[in-house]
Amino acid sequence: MGALGATYQLPLEDRYLLTRSELEDRIAGPLGGRRGGRGRVGEISTGAHNDLERATEMARLMVMQYGMSEHLGP
Repeated sequence: MGALGATYQLPLEDRYLLTRSELEDRIAGPLGGRRGGRGRVGEISTGAHNDLERATEMARLMVMQYGMSEHLGP
């Protein structure tokens, strides 16, 4: 059985540096998949499990490794 719904972000070019706003966009994409799944099924399901993992990991990296927290600083 394949993926029930999937989103992919294709880079326009190879990137080595990302800005804070670009990383926030990369968090918003998977969360849109969760929202879309809720609208289609009518309630929250386990379908967005990987989406939540990816968004959480990106947010964790932004704070802990990249120092992009306004409250904690670098």
